[in-house]
Amino acid sequence: MSKPPSYSSAGSYFKSIEEYIAVFKKYGDPGERYIRSTYPRMCLTKRMALEGMSDARNLRLLDIGAHWLHNSLLYAIEGISVTAAELSGNGTVPVNPVVSGIAEEFGIELVSYKELSNPVELNGLPAGSFDLILFTEVLEHITFNPVHMWEALHRLLDSNGKIILTTPNYHFASSIARELIRQLAGRSSGIPVEQIIGLHTYGHHWKLFSAKDIKKYFQLLSPDFSVEKVRYFNYEPSNKPSLLKKIKKVVEKNIKYFREALYVEIRLKGKNNGIVAKPAWFMN
Repeated sequence: MSKPPSYSSAGSYFKSIEEYIAVFKKYGDPGERYIRSTYPRMCLTKRMALEGMSDARNLRLLDIGAHWLHNSLLYAIEGISVTAAELSGNGTVPVNPVVSGIAEEFGIELVSYKELSNPVELNGLPAGSFDLILFTEVLEHITFNPVHMWEALHRLLDSNGKIILTTPNYHFASSIARELIRQLAGRSSGIPVEQIIGLHTYGHHWKLFSAKDIKKYFQLLSPDFSVEKVRYFNYEPSNKPSLLKKIKKVVEKNIKYFREALYVEIRLKGKNNGIVAKPAWFMN
């Protein structure tokens, strides 16, 4: 892989989303509709993750839930060493021409796990292999007890390394309004039954978190973790917003608590304690 040209890590390598999509199109269907809806969020996350770094090229990054390498590419193009991990039914790297083509062109290492709840396949990677673990838009989908997963990721993260986490904000203004309407209509909270029946499991947002939830989550996992940065942001700007959306935008601008998503940085201060949480069976 040739070294990418020098530029600010706070910026973006691609001049436009069309240029970014074209890289994937060389190898097949890039999932263009998904890219167009998520590209602004991915770029914003990257800018926040690399903020203040004059040269990120020595970083080692593990992208959990890498899927089609949409996120991984944005970091690999910086010259960052990227390992992309994704779910696979048999625990082997799936054959996908888009994924394999991007991985080969940009030097991305591919690994896969059969079950994220206990990703034993990641044991083949050396301890302390990564400075950053990208855990974006994953937490809200998890339905299993996560302790074994975090044991694996704690082992892989180097001391003083960071987990970069993004997830929808439970206190997002639209979510609050939606939940109120459901209650007034006699419906229940959480995902609608139509989605439980009609979507694959991995499509659901089973749990929405608040910033306080996430701080408590990592406190329970291990005293080695320290939540150091929490930011509220919106996934993408509204195009030609309605009057209602304009009002919502004003509210979100002035009260960050009601913005759409959370960006969180969790520092691994050391490896003195490991994961201390011990799951137990629920008992009344």
